[in-house]
Amino acid sequence: MPTSSYSGGIDRDIAVIGAGPAGLACAYTLQEQGVVPVVLEKDATYAGLCGSFERDGYTFDKFIHAAFSKETWVNRIFAEATDFETHNNFAITNYWSRHWVTHPIITNLAPLPFSVKSRCILDFIKRGRRPRSDDHNYEQWLRAQYGDYYVDNFPLKYTRKYWTVEAAELEDKWVGSRLYNPSLKEVMVGALSRNPPQKHYFNEVRYPVRGGFQSFFSHLAQSVDILYDHTIVRLDARSRKITFDTGETAQYETIFSSMPLPELCKATPDLPREITSACDRLSATSGVIVSLGLKSSPRFSGLYFYIYDEDILPARVYSPSRLSSSTTPDKRHSLQAEIYFSPKKLRRDSFEALLEHTIAKLDAMDVIDKRDVDFTDVRPIPYANVIFTPEIYEAREAVIGFYRKNNIIPMGRFGEWDYFWSDQSLLSGRNNALSWLRSREAVQGGKG
Repeated sequence: MPTSSYSGGIDRDIAVIGAGPAGLACAYTLQEQGVVPVVLEKDATYAGLCGSFERDGYTFDKFIHAAFSKETWVNRIFAEATDFETHNNFAITNYWSRHWVTHPIITNLAPLPFSVKSRCILDFIKRGRRPRSDDHNYEQWLRAQYGDYYVDNFPLKYTRKYWTVEAAELEDKWVGSRLYNPSLKEVMVGALSRNPPQKHYFNEVRYPVRGGFQSFFSHLAQSVDILYDHTIVRLDARSRKITFDTGETAQYETIFSSMPLPELCKATPDLPREITSACDRLSATSGVIVSLGLKSSPRFSGLYFYIYDEDILPARVYSPSRLSSSTTPDKRHSLQAEIYFSPKKLRRDSFEALLEHTIAKLDAMDVIDKRDVDFTDVRPIPYANVIFTPEIYEAREAVIGFYRKNNIIPMGRFGEWDYFWSDQSLLSGRNNALSWLRSREAVQGGKG
């Protein structure tokens, strides 16, 4: 992957921690306005959770990624970075108890047994009589939207796989437009027709022709000064002095940080007790990505699918080679599966066991023929998704507020501790930079 050619030192007035989407956008925006920061990145390449990796002619991403942003600035940055392919009106599917169902299941019940879809419809009708409350957890929200039978058999199972906790342990403000809220007519049409209208929050995605999803961030990375392989082991909040694993130290006027808040807290000595307590209440999932190279195309419709069966560990599976054929060697195909863990759901199996399980289950599902597998890769991702427990808002406000008071500005998915997509992470970095620039201008204007 291309990287910045910067070879200067760590000394600048402004530092940006992390060369992920938020860090790159922040540094780029500052630089546009004449403020040149140094970007401090612990890894050997850029893009963070949106990064890609190459092995034996295959290109894979860290979790499924495809661009569907409607933000003008984001789309301009992506277009300046690389050529891309556009996919329209593609299928997203679900696997449940040996049945393949178009996404979302609630408006595509037709392939399911009569006993299942009839119960889903009856409980969907009853759900309108359920009293509503402004103070409910995610499970209560689901039952109010869809009815008990559907929720018990589909969302609750997937929640345990993807979020690693029970739905009742989550609050519901994060949902937004991510889950479709259908009418009774839409549910009935989907139960009777094999081809109902698609109901999803996007119907067009873009993906780089070459280099994986990371290529969308190459323009930003090549435009700013990045110091790679610089791991922060200590950050004194009040002095903004950073110590690196090399023993080097540097002190900054302002720090923008996309470090996960728990990691930032660990690196900060002498935190107030209430901030340590707040940070301890922040939780997130981790992931294991199982990547497969295949001699033949995987057998499923569309670009990716969800798995609801709890005896199958992967929650989501997708094919990078369907997003771009340049992600594989000639006449080869690829597949990636995501398995999630957390402190509530610890990983107990070895990586080799997870690989064997994934291949065996995909073979049993008739998605692949295990004899076609000619490349494998298994790698852990320490931070995947923020877990939205009820205490998240108060806890993250306390932690972020503490750092901002010390001129350390958290940003991005794990800096702001939010459910940001890639475009939202980019805008988090950009908007935090613009806000800081406006504040600095106001202060300088006041002094004048």
